[in-house]
Amino acid sequence: MYATDGYDIVRLTRISTGDNSSRPWNFYIGDLSSSQGTFTGTAKYQGRDSHSGIRVEFNNGNKTFDVTTDEKGNYTVKVDAGSYTATAISDSLKEYADSTIKNLYAESGSVIRMDEIVLKDTAKPYLIVKNIDTLTNRELSQTIYARDLGSRLDSVTAAIDGKSEKLTCTKSDNDAIFNCPLALNNLTDGNHKFVYGAKDKAGNTAKLEQTITIKATKIALDVNGDKNARIGEGESLVFTATVSEAIPAPKKVEWSWDLDDTKKTADVDEDGKATITYTYEELKTLATAGEEYLMTVAYT
Repeated sequence: MYATDGYDIVRLTRISTGDNSSRPWNFYIGDLSSSQGTFTGTAKYQGRDSHSGIRVEFNNGNKTFDVTTDEKGNYTVKVDAGSYTATAISDSLKEYADSTIKNLYAESGSVIRMDEIVLKDTAKPYLIVKNIDTLTNRELSQTIYARDLGSRLDSVTAAIDGKSEKLTCTKSDNDAIFNCPLALNNLTDGNHKFVYGAKDKAGNTAKLEQTITIKATKIALDVNGDKNARIGEGESLVFTATVSEAIPAPKKVEWSWDLDDTKKTADVDEDGKATITYTYEELKTLATAGEEYLMTVAYT
């Protein structure tokens, strides 16, 4: 026996028409008392367990018949006989794109069982961290905040200078929100590249990059053991730079003086000290008697 919706032919049984002849028995599957057909099926959200509130519209070019899904995504709607385009729409969850099926046909009294419609989450997660540019200490403490109101979050990641960091996140609102603390110690001086990522259950991803500069090394400068010094004939200026709390320890410092545009370097010893000396004889042709000059030093 072979049968489908609508008018079909049963080839198992034939009706006698006399004179040793017969014809197939035509029959109809449906409700002969109804002038409408019925579409029934399921429409679901990608990555979600509850599928209520999806609006499914059936439009024949002149009239629209619509229905809203229950929690399991089921729907049933009666329509006039004719050709239809079906569109599943999420009114409340804007992260989901509409889904359309064309070339559907309903006969009077027929019941059409639709293939399952899945609304795709097309929106990437929202990701935010504190805006940090420079730190003068070696500790970083902040929370990575991620949110996805569509298919919900699957994971949040963080990497510093290409190395992944382990995160333990607090999750809320059925995995729609992640709060992930990040605490780092002993960061070295210089620029560090932070890359944060979030992925939802539909596979959409978001990435955020941040460069933080660590300037935690301390450097002190004195001249002849004090903040200021004056010298006369036969005397010298001895500048001493003392570097502390350095990670990594600098090998050299660079001296610059507003006396001229010359820059000089000096080695840093094991105690973190570097010195440079100028004699009166060296300076008397460069400096003006009675003027004040500023020496600066930086580690390299």
